[in-house]
Amino acid sequence: MIVDEVEEILRFEKKIYSILVKKNQETFVACNYPDSMIIGQLYKAKLKLLKTEPNEKWVGQPCEITKLEIQTNQKFESLEIDQKTLFTGGGGKTEKEETITVGIYITKISELEIEYEFTELIDWKQKRELKGKAILQQTNNDKIETRNEEFESAFKFVDSDNDIEVFVTKDFKINQTKSRLIEKSVSKISGLMYNK
Repeated sequence: MIVDEVEEILRFEKKIYSILVKKNQETFVACNYPDSMIIGQLYKAKLKLLKTEPNEKWVGQPCEITKLEIQTNQKFESLEIDQKTLFTGGGGKTEKEETITVGIYITKISELEIEYEFTELIDWKQKRELKGKAILQQTNNDKIETRNEEFESAFKFVDSDNDIEVFVTKDFKINQTKSRLIEKSVSKISGLMYNK
C-alpha cells in the first residue's frame, strides 16, 4: 500500500540492495530500478513510499521509483584546492610475467581543473611517467568499469594537450574511491587505482 510520495535528490549507492541515499544519510530501498542506474550518480527521483508491517525489518524506507532524472550540475567537491591525493593499483602482468603497478597523484588546482602525475612500474622499476593538467567535463553520465561489467559514476577530466582522460569516482571514501587514466591516442587504459 502506498502511503506517501516524495521528490528527492539521491545518490545511488548499492546495486545489490538498490539503495538510494539522501545527503543527510536517510536511506530509501527501491523495489524497482532500471539496470542503467550508475553507482555514485546523483538522481532527482520521485518516490512512492511503501507501508511496512511492524515485524518487517528494512535497511531503509521501501519505495517505488516513479520518475528518475540524472543530475547534471554535479561539482567536484571531493578534494580541497591544493590537496594532493595518491591513487595506486595493480595493472596485471606483462607477457614475461612481470608485475605492473600503477599510481597517480591528483591535485585539485581549481574548481574545474586538476594536475596529475601518473607512474607505471614494471617489477618495481619505473617504466614511464605522464604529467599534465586536465579540465573537468560537465557531462552527466561518465562512468568507469570497476569490476566485470560493473560501473561507477565518475568525474571525467580531459587533458587535450596530451590526449589523456582521468576519471575519479564520485563517491569519495578512503581506500574506496577509484581512478583510471586513459591514453586516447594509443587506446590504453590503466589498471584500477584506489585512493590512499
